[in-house]
Amino acid sequence: MLESLISIMDGSYTDHAFYNRTCGIINGNQEKMIQYLEEMAVNIERLSERILYAPNALSVQDISKSRQQYIDDLKDVRQSLEPVQRAMGEQILSSAMIFTPNKMQKALTKNPWKVLMNIHPVNAATCPSNADMTPVLFNHNDMQYIGWQMRGALPILFDCQYDELWLNRLEFQSSFKINKEESDYLIPKRLLYTLQGHKDWVNSVAINPKGNILASGSEDNTIKLWDMHTGKERHTFKKGWWQKGHDAPVRTILFSPEGHLLASGSDDNTIKLWNMKTYKVQRTLQSGGLGVRTIAFSPNGRILASESETIQLWEVKTGKVLLTLKGQNTIAFSPDGLMLASGGDNNTIKLWEVSTGNEIGTLKRHGNIVTALAFSPDGNTLASGSEDDTIKLWDLATFKQRRTLVGHEHSVFSVVFHPNGQTLASASSDDTIKYWAIKTGHEIVTLYGHDCTVNSVAFSPNGQILVSASNDKTIKLWQ
Repeated sequence: MLESLISIMDGSYTDHAFYNRTCGIINGNQEKMIQYLEEMAVNIERLSERILYAPNALSVQDISKSRQQYIDDLKDVRQSLEPVQRAMGEQILSSAMIFTPNKMQKALTKNPWKVLMNIHPVNAATCPSNADMTPVLFNHNDMQYIGWQMRGALPILFDCQYDELWLNRLEFQSSFKINKEESDYLIPKRLLYTLQGHKDWVNSVAINPKGNILASGSEDNTIKLWDMHTGKERHTFKKGWWQKGHDAPVRTILFSPEGHLLASGSDDNTIKLWNMKTYKVQRTLQSGGLGVRTIAFSPNGRILASESETIQLWEVKTGKVLLTLKGQNTIAFSPDGLMLASGGDNNTIKLWEVSTGNEIGTLKRHGNIVTALAFSPDGNTLASGSEDDTIKLWDLATFKQRRTLVGHEHSVFSVVFHPNGQTLASASSDDTIKYWAIKTGHEIVTLYGHDCTVNSVAFSPNGQILVSASNDKTIKLWQ
């Protein structure tokens, strides 16, 4: 379809010190390209005789709140594109105006082909097919190259996050970067499905014990159930005359250990227990505070813990409050159900005895608020994620720190152990998911694909699927 693909930096600066404006340029057979866009029902603006602009053609956009700036003024767009058009000396089509890091801009300007080293010359006839990607051929120095582009998006050399959009055809790995030293770990890393349906951020995901139903809670006040095998939506819990849904964003969801109940916590300061047979609210628990941010079932399913400025332990059968503890932000039960971990004051982690409510330990080492906690399957290790961008592993026999996992560029919002206990998955506001080797503390692989903060991750019971939820309004299943 295209004879060549290039990307040109126009050198102008935005109001942000770390971001420049970048033009995604396509240079090739313009008639075929316009025909292709028209078939996609894409609106094309002719800014001048030699400059075309398709502002709504590209689905790859930086949608994070801190950088959500789009060039709507066509005069501004034309002014930015004119120097590029003059430099190229021919007609150009710009697919989008996006913001990119200065560091990447300098690297691309110096040696773009070195930066994009994951693109390889291949025999197109031998390339496997991909249901979600469209192959794009282009040439450089008389050598044919192939890249893969998400369907429904105008082909462009890279997206706003510089995630691995282009597949290395030798390894067929576009959505992740792997540490070869740790490549023998069997973990989900290939994108299987992208689920769309929520109208706002997806805050939490959970998988039922059978591994066939996925639940998601969103900023749009709803909870959705999805079929894990087909990716199709099965049901939506929302407020209406026929059911008692939440009045505010759903922050957290979790299946009970036996799978009969789905618990949801919301900014409306309630916890709802949904019967998974009738899809109706079985009980509503009124919490004290400004909203329920986290919930956790005890392993036997008899106790539900919730966090809303304080921690409350509820008897599931009766809905009565058993204990109130001074914890915050995040909570997790130990596998034996005897211990509860929570965030604490001054960036600490508090450990509580469930039967008495007594504090049995305080873990101190994080430099900012603790936002995520998870116990290893054997109960010997506690993982904690923080707004200090790190993850820490703690020895629960000694209450001492084993190691710090460093790699995320922003806050860590979710951590979960693989069922085999050998690896840990983490989700961050740097838009990525990372796997870590528990034994060595090494980063195994980074998963790319979300366009914004990743809020929650969960493994299927057999560990073959990882599910992630993001502020880009999507849920992704990795296999």
